Amino acid sequence: MESVRLRTVITDELMQEARFQFWKCELFGISRIVPDEVCPNKMSGTSQITKPNLRAKIVVVGRSGVGKTSIILRYDGQGFCSKVSPTLGASFISSLLHLGGKNVELQIWDTAGQERYSSMLPMYLRNAVAAVIVYDITDRESFHEIKKWVNEVERGSTVPVSLFLVGNKLDLESCRAVQHQEGAQYAEQIGAAFHETSAVNGEGIHKVIVAVAEHLLERQNGEENARSMQLDAISNFDLFNDHKVKKPCCFRG
Repeated sequence: MESVRLRTVITDELMQEARFQFWKCELFGISRIVPDEVCPNKMSGTSQITKPNLRAKIVVVGRSGVGKTSIILRYDGQGFCSKVSPTLGASFISSLLHLGGKNVELQIWDTAGQERYSSMLPMYLRNAVAAVIVYDITDRESFHEIKKWVNEVERGSTVPVSLFLVGNKLDLESCRAVQHQEGAQYAEQIGAAFHETSAVNGEGIHKVIVAVAEHLLERQNGEENARSMQLDAISNFDLFNDHKVKKPCCFRG
């Protein structure tokens, strides 16, 4: 498996949403291959890359200061900066991963954790198929707010969303306030996959993104199989009706 970061885009939030319209999907926010002519914002340097089998939008949410931006920057190969300004609105990066012979392009959205931006979250959740909820393992308050973020995702999402719970700042093990088992148990309660990461040294971050991509591929395959079975059932039903012996009508003279 290898991954290629396509680009990093930081723009006004409304422009970001507009740039994502060509990815709008009909089923679970996952779109098929999109022709270049309807993707005017694709960078020329990436147009020659093999088109993805799946494109998906994911959002990263959580309390301000838990390390959402640092996780994304670390994954994007930009290293760690101890002084990261709070996210204003939202920004995103795009990443192309090669998994099991399939190309998966993820658009990873970094959202603001401050309360004053909460009203904007539904816009960023639109068509997102996965949400990564981040808390700080040294801050129990951020852990207690997980339910709030789950509710925000459920309220703002427009399609079914897969949840991933991530405990960040694993490098501060000596200051841990939330035990690994607590996080794992809570993740099970909310139906989320569980991971722990460190944006400082990069531990676990790539694993999270790969897990999201693999899950979405499985989900896509499952939906395709379900649709195929449904079409087969309809076809068989029609075939059955076509071969039914029609009873003659009785007329009274």
